[in-house]
Amino acid sequence: MNRPPSKNPIRGGGVEQRRPFFHWSVWPAALALGALLLVVACAGRKALPPGAVARVNHQLVTLAEFEKRFAAARENPLANPPDDAAALMAVRAAFLDQLVERVLLEQLATRLKIAVDEREVNQIVTALRAGYQQADFTVYLTEHGLDDATLRDRVRYSLLVDKLASRYAAAKLDVAEKELRDYYQAHLTEFTLPERVRVRQIVLSEEDFAFQTMNDIMMGEPFDEAARTRSIGPERARGGDLGFVSREMLPPELAEAAFTQKIGELSNVIRSPYGFHLLQVLEKKAAETLTFEQARSTILDRLRRLHADRLWREFVAKLKARADIQTDRRRLLGAT
Repeated sequence: MNRPPSKNPIRGGGVEQRRPFFHWSVWPAALALGALLLVVACAGRKALPPGAVARVNHQLVTLAEFEKRFAAARENPLANPPDDAAALMAVRAAFLDQLVERVLLEQLATRLKIAVDEREVNQIVTALRAGYQQADFTVYLTEHGLDDATLRDRVRYSLLVDKLASRYAAAKLDVAEKELRDYYQAHLTEFTLPERVRVRQIVLSEEDFAFQTMNDIMMGEPFDEAARTRSIGPERARGGDLGFVSREMLPPELAEAAFTQKIGELSNVIRSPYGFHLLQVLEKKAAETLTFEQARSTILDRLRRLHADRLWREFVAKLKARADIQTDRRRLLGAT
């Protein structure tokens, strides 16, 4: 079963990472700042009306809205909220800051008439669903504390941020050749690739059906057709093709077979926690270290993203500095 964002082998044999909207692992860094902000008084400013925890350019953020979004994040089983009361309050304060930032960016998008078309949301949600059978996708939503509406809301906001970032922190930035080469030398291990195989698989839930499928393939049924019509793995639409994978990207039960059998050879039925597998190796690549020229485009894209991220953080910081933002974090403690 997929359990992003940690690097877990998926039934397709690959590695999948996903990041939740808000993760509790941020709380240690936020603790000192959050605790300080909790006691900062809004001297000289009119108090927020009852039920509000923030005002962002005259738009109120209510405690009810905060609690609804905070609860949705907390329901994520991947999150590990701290037990300590002070630490938890620091996390709540940090989450409020995120919510204020969201309101601020949504206001900017409205002023600029930047909007997300629902067709864009539909495309991403459809792509997510395509990697799962319907029952598996429902399990995925449940595991991440999501329902369809919450998922669509997060996709919509992510797309909105992407549109704003492309306008104010475009990744089309010049990067000096020396910076590229320095990065390559400093991160050489990242460009050392382990031994890899391109493999395709069929995953079945019943052992008898797996042996029947193996026999059908040995009798002439194309492997990719059997994968499309019988496999329960998310890569079935690609004829079971997992692409190139290293040993670490596969469950141990599959790795041994994938890296020892000959190209084109059909494996025996292999049992794993995900079902019963049939493997076929299509290509093999020995371990290698990419040259600078081979890695150059990857490094350029990476540094452009890093520069764009820095520009985006600077832009958001300036946006906050110019905005009229008032918060009352004492109300997160239940005070009025």
